[in-house]
Amino acid sequence: MPFLGLNWDWILAFKLGIPALMACVGAISLIHQLLKRMSQVSVDATVVRQLTHRDSEGDLMTKSVFQFETEDGVHEIEDVMAFRPPAHKIGQSITVLYPIGHPEQATVRRDWVLVVLLGMIVIGTVIVVFVVQQEWKIMRAADPLLDQAASGMFLLEEAFDPGDSDRVSSQLVAESSQNTDRLLLPIWFQCVTTSHSICDEHEVMQYSDTNGC
Repeated sequence: MPFLGLNWDWILAFKLGIPALMACVGAISLIHQLLKRMSQVSVDATVVRQLTHRDSEGDLMTKSVFQFETEDGVHEIEDVMAFRPPAHKIGQSITVLYPIGHPEQATVRRDWVLVVLLGMIVIGTVIVVFVVQQEWKIMRAADPLLDQAASGMFLLEEAFDPGDSDRVSSQLVAESSQNTDRLLLPIWFQCVTTSHSICDEHEVMQYSDTNGC
């Protein structure tokens, strides 16, 4: 079904759908993160200790516990994400964000999340543009062939013409006759001009019959 100048099928929908979905998810998530940060309070915190545990695969994971101070007092919050190796060191200063009036919901500010989301948008958009350009090139290359097919001008019909075949056959017969004349003429001439015949009567009659002599 033609749409946006392309003939859509399941393969094209898959090639465009996956990167387009990735770009859309990245864009929506990026906008959500930016709006969320605009409505949050940013404060400095300090990592005071670390908690370790093993995941389902047996790897040792580490969570940071950070401490910060607000008008309500000192708050100590455990990070929601665990890393291996540890993401922070004890005593390290970090920046945390929390909704206004809810310091207990504080989380560590991670700028790399925005970079990942921006990368999803860029990669998805580049793939979509590349696929669309390739499809347009294929369609433009096929347009002349489609026009010829629509007007009934097929290359096969142009290559095979019964009239041309008859003319070629006649030409081949004429050329074969001329070659035969050139081969028999010296023999016939020597036979009729010398007393010592080097050819038999059958050869002379063959040439005479062929040339109407």
